[in-house]
Amino acid sequence: MLCGTTSAAASEMNVSQPAISRLISDLEYSLGFALFDRRKGRLKPTPEALEFFGAVEESFLGFDKLEHLAEQIRTKQPKQLKISCTPSLASSLLPLVLLEHRKYHPDERVIIYTDNIAPLITRLQSNSIDIGIGLELPDLIGINSEHIGSARFVFAAHTDHPLAKKTVIRPEDLAGETVLSVISDKQPNYWNKISESLESVGSTLKRTIDIDAAHTGYAMIAAGMAVGVIEPFSARVWE
Repeated sequence: MLCGTTSAAASEMNVSQPAISRLISDLEYSLGFALFDRRKGRLKPTPEALEFFGAVEESFLGFDKLEHLAEQIRTKQPKQLKISCTPSLASSLLPLVLLEHRKYHPDERVIIYTDNIAPLITRLQSNSIDIGIGLELPDLIGINSEHIGSARFVFAAHTDHPLAKKTVIRPEDLAGETVLSVISDKQPNYWNKISESLESVGSTLKRTIDIDAAHTGYAMIAAGMAVGVIEPFSARVWE
């Protein structure tokens, strides 16, 4: 899976190439499905092999985690809670949650990784964190997920902007305004819904600022450079 050829795997494991080939054949017979397609001297993993390899990796990572826990118990180290959280929630929801958590676990060490969705998912799948917190995380095999709430997106503008005085903002109110966009390859699924709601006035909007994080968007808004329909969690930092 990692070496690409039986000869490279044999060299890595310090055994003969025929021994590697025999081990693969024995494992395929035991599992009841092929692990590799043989193409021009190289081994290409089958879809079944990739799925099985993922489960094997999870098992080994689980053992690593148990070893780490044993080390903590043996040396009487404080317990650790490792969290990966998206930036907007890390600066709004997470401090409130951890403040309550600290009441019950005052000596626990908390390690926080501030990640966008892709690295957050990678950490979850590699079993390197205990909890991942984000907006609209996808369903992941082997990961327990829980929906903890919903929130409406908000319209944000500089306090001196004329639209800031309106109690209701309609799509047509944004005509001619510089409205924040999300970088195309960073767009989360929920951004599509916002784009759809602005479709009727899309041609009249100025799309000259693209962002990949809500805090950056609020910074642009605070500077008076744009307005935006944006997630509400980061707003409290900029109020």
